[in-house]
Amino acid sequence: MSYNASHTPYNQSSEVRVSMMDSATPPAIAQGVDKNGLLLGRWRRGICSSSFEHPVPNTLMSFFCPGVSFAQISARLGLLSYSYVMLYFILLYALCITAAVTKNHVVIAICVFLSLVLLYSHMRLRWRIRQLFSIPGSILEDFIYATFLGCFSISQMAMHVESYVPGDCTFSARATLPGYRSLN
Repeated sequence: MSYNASHTPYNQSSEVRVSMMDSATPPAIAQGVDKNGLLLGRWRRGICSSSFEHPVPNTLMSFFCPGVSFAQISARLGLLSYSYVMLYFILLYALCITAAVTKNHVVIAICVFLSLVLLYSHMRLRWRIRQLFSIPGSILEDFIYATFLGCFSISQMAMHVESYVPGDCTFSARATLPGYRSLN
């Protein structure tokens, strides 16, 4: 019994190309950005470096008017209305000032409770952004950043969703991104 098979040597110059993208996947998603051009899979900048790329308005707003930045981020993604978030921050600040002046224990307790609700909202917003843009991380990480690096976290989220125009310090919200539900 003899076996006679023709042998073709391996040619290194022959190239095989396989497309990993099926026809249903838009080219933008295959390149790591969503249909709005926002980065998928990782944060646009690190937790502290995002504050210093655009000091006006990102750093200024995140550190001195975090409520405005928080409202702009929420409105940009269509998660919450800009006016509702601003109203919450204004009422919380007014209540905390009242608590400091009056030293009323009931008002202080309400202020602490609403501050914890705000902390939870911050964690939830960060978690939601990670979900929308497939950014790895954990709820514990979100808790730590929201609690101890709140302004940096807001700055990072604002940069990622492009909730501001670099060099333009405005207190209004940008348009909700296409593909996200608008609540304004």
